[in-house]
Amino acid sequence: MKKATNHTESKKMAASQPADTSPHQQSAAFVVGIGASAGGLEALKILFDHMPPDSGMAFVIVQHLDPTHRSMLTDLISPHTKMMVKEIINGTTVKPDCVYVIPPDRELAISEQRLFLAAMPDERIKRRPIDSFFRSLAEDLKENAIGIILSGTGTEGTLGLKEIKAAGGLAIVQDPETALFDGMPRSAITARVADYIMPPGKIPEKLLDYINKKQNNDGRIVSGPPDLVENDLKGIFQAIRTQTGYDFTNYKTNTIARRISKRIALNGFNAVEDYTKFLQDHPNEITKLYKDFLIGVTSFFRDKEVFNSFEKKAVPHLLEKCRDRQELRAWICGCSTGEEAYSLAIILKEALEKNRQYLKVTIFASDIDDEAIEFARNGIYNESALADVSPERLAQYFVKKENGYQPKKEIREMVVFAHHNLIKDPPFSKMDLISCRNLLIYIKGDLQKKVIPVFHYSLNTDGLLLLGTSESIGEHGDLFTPIDAKHKIFKKKNINSRKPYPIFDLPFVERKLDVKKQDMSSVVSKITRVSDIAEKLLAEPSQPPSVIIDMNNDALYFSGNTGIYLAPPDGVANWNILEMAKKGLRTVLEKAIKKHALPKRPLKKIALR
Repeated sequence: MKKATNHTESKKMAASQPADTSPHQQSAAFVVGIGASAGGLEALKILFDHMPPDSGMAFVIVQHLDPTHRSMLTDLISPHTKMMVKEIINGTTVKPDCVYVIPPDRELAISEQRLFLAAMPDERIKRRPIDSFFRSLAEDLKENAIGIILSGTGTEGTLGLKEIKAAGGLAIVQDPETALFDGMPRSAITARVADYIMPPGKIPEKLLDYINKKQNNDGRIVSGPPDLVENDLKGIFQAIRTQTGYDFTNYKTNTIARRISKRIALNGFNAVEDYTKFLQDHPNEITKLYKDFLIGVTSFFRDKEVFNSFEKKAVPHLLEKCRDRQELRAWICGCSTGEEAYSLAIILKEALEKNRQYLKVTIFASDIDDEAIEFARNGIYNESALADVSPERLAQYFVKKENGYQPKKEIREMVVFAHHNLIKDPPFSKMDLISCRNLLIYIKGDLQKKVIPVFHYSLNTDGLLLLGTSESIGEHGDLFTPIDAKHKIFKKKNINSRKPYPIFDLPFVERKLDVKKQDMSSVVSKITRVSDIAEKLLAEPSQPPSVIIDMNNDALYFSGNTGIYLAPPDGVANWNILEMAKKGLRTVLEKAIKKHALPKRPLKKIALR
C-alpha cells in the first residue's frame, strides 16, 4: 500500500499548484485493460471492491455488450469504486485513477494514451474487441501494459494477452474455478500466456506489488548506464546458458532487460542480485525466463498488406522460377507456433490451383522453441489465431476440431517443422524462398550482419528473402535487390557467395583454433571437409542434437542444442567430448564410443538424460 500513499501525497501537492495539462503529466504510467464477457460483471465488482482509488493506474474495461441496447455498465461499476467511471467517447485521454468503459457495438484502440472508437466489423468472426484493444495496448504501452481476462465464453482475449506478454507487459487471468463462465480464462491458460492465475479479489494486491517493484527494477536494468546493465545481466545469462545451452548475449539488451525486469518483479524482488541468486536454486524459474525470451506473437496472415504484396509480387516470380524443375523449397526461420508457415502453404496452394500448375512444395519451418514446434506439428488453433482468415479459406483449408481448427492434411503435408538454431546450426540450403520476419529485430547489429550473408548463401539463383517490416538487409545491398522495399521483399543478386563456416563452438564458448603450430591452409581445409560431411549428415531437419568427433574424441562439429548434454570444463579450453559430458553421462558415453569403434557399426543409447 506504500504506492497508494505516495500517490495520494503527490495529488495533494499538485492541488495547490496550477493544473498541468501536458500529456506527460496527464497520462498514466500503467494502463490496465480488462476483457470480460458472460459472468464478467460479478468479477469486475469484486475486483474494484478491492482496488484502492489512488493506485496511479488507469483501467479500461472491454466487455462484450448487447449492441442493440444502451450499456448500464458504468452505473453498475461506479458503486464499487471511488475512481471516476465513465463511458468512452472518441479521443478520450487516459488519466490515472480513472475507469473507462467501452460503449456497445464498438471496437477500441489506444494510441499515445488516447482512446479511439471504431465501428464493429460486419463479419462475426472478426468481432474481437478484447483482442483488438489488447493488441493496441501492447503497441502503445509496451512493458507498461497490463491485461486481465475475466469470466466469459469462447477464446476472446488469448491472442491479445499474448501480444501484451510479448511486449513485456503483465498478463493476469481469473482462476477458472471462480469464473461463472470459464471459456476465456481456460483458453488463455491453455495457451500458457498467464503470468498470474487468481480470483478477482486477489488481483488488486498483486497489481500494486508488481508495479512498485517493476518501477524500481526498470530504473536500474532498463534505464541504467549500458555498462552497468550489461554487468547486471551477465549472471542471468550464465544461468540460462548452463541449463539450456542457449546464449542470449547477442540479443538486444533493452528488449532482454525489460523481460528480466518483469520476471524480477513477478518474483517479488527489488534487486537484480537477489534474483540472480534465486535462479541458481530454482531451475523452474530459469525455464520461465527462457520461455519469456522466446515469446513471439503470430497469427494466420498477420500483416495483411505484406501477404497481399507477397501474393502479387513474389508468388508469380516463384512459380515461374520453379516451373522447370517442378519443385519449390521454402524456409520459415523462427516459425514459432506455425501460423505463418501454414499461411504460406495456403497461398502457394491457391496460386498453383489457379495456374493449374504442379510443383512439389516443401516448406521447412524452424524454431529453437521445442514446445512451439510441437504445437505447430499438432496444428490446432483457436479462433483468435484465425481472425484474419477469410470465411472462404476457413471452409476450404481447415477442419473443425473439438478445441479449435486444424489445417487440412493437404496443407499440413506441405510443411516440415524442425528444431533449428539460426545462430549455430548449419543453414538449410538450396531454398527458393526464405522468410525471417521479426526475428532480426531482437538481435544485435553485429550478429544481423552475419545472418544476412547466410541467407544469401542458402538461396537458389533468383531466390527471394522476406523480412519483417521493421527489418532490413543493412549494408548488404550488394547481396540483395528489393522487389518491394516497403514490405521488405528482396531478390538474391546472383553473385558468388562465400560458404558460411559452421559454428564450431558450444552456444556459450568462443572456440579459438590454435593455428600457431599449423599451416593456416591445412586448418581451413580440415574445416571445409568436416563442414561438407556435416551438412550431408546433419542438415536434415529431423536430426537430433549431434556432434562429430575425431579418433581422439575431440569435437569437430556441433549441431542442434548440444548444451543440454555438454558443457565446457573449467580451466584451459578442452574439446574432448568426454571432458565436456555433463554429470552422469561420461561413463555411458565413453563405453558407447569404445563399443562403436571396434566393429565400426551404428550404436544407439536411449534415455541418457
